[in-house]
Amino acid sequence: MAKYGMVIDLDRCVGCQACMLACKAQWQTPEDYFRTWVKHIGPIQHNDELVLTSFVGQCNHCDNPPCVPACPTQATFKDTDTGIVLVNQELCIGCGYCVEACPYDARFINPVTQKVDKCDFCFPRLGREEPACVKTCIVSAKIFGDLEDSNSDISKKLKTGNTFVIATKKVNPGPNVYYKGRRKNVEAIIKTYPPKKKDTLPAKIWSNVLRPFVILGAGATFVGSLIAYMFQINQGEKEEENEE
Repeated sequence: MAKYGMVIDLDRCVGCQACMLACKAQWQTPEDYFRTWVKHIGPIQHNDELVLTSFVGQCNHCDNPPCVPACPTQATFKDTDTGIVLVNQELCIGCGYCVEACPYDARFINPVTQKVDKCDFCFPRLGREEPACVKTCIVSAKIFGDLEDSNSDISKKLKTGNTFVIATKKVNPGPNVYYKGRRKNVEAIIKTYPPKKKDTLPAKIWSNVLRPFVILGAGATFVGSLIAYMFQINQGEKEEENEE
């Protein structure tokens, strides 16, 4: 079986956002919504040094993705043949629990489809051509491939050293997107955009109370609809608080 991942070379990246635009053009995401993004960091003071770098973010296709157990309908799943975290749009009810669970803020509810959306490594193109962001990068800062294949470009890149993941001691779901470059740049990214452990009340109710009923056969669709209703109530309460 394969295990796909990506290396982002911060020493090569010029922050041009070509990858971001290519992804948007490929998947036609709504205005202000992106599957991958580029954020400029600095110059900031970090460990007695000034740091200037770019954070190229997206779904990390983690080994232990917290979005998967958070999904009440099993719409979000990790593909066993590729290791890529995918979303079954037919099963997705747009409850947003996976969005809340993602420590990288790499998911969003598409306002047009009312379904969850995110990077899937251009899964429909897999085996035919590289992901749109990789193909478009003007400085070849993104390397995509099979981590299990020792002869793949990505495996060779990782062997050269100086590669890191966006993770901390408290939050480390096993990301498969690596960042190559100087440690201070990666540390600046983690300091500015740290992965966040999110354990919201609705997700707790689903994981600890309702999920066992689904496993026992109570019906994922019914329970999923109930959770979506609870989510809407929760969102309504938040909007009322903001208005006050």
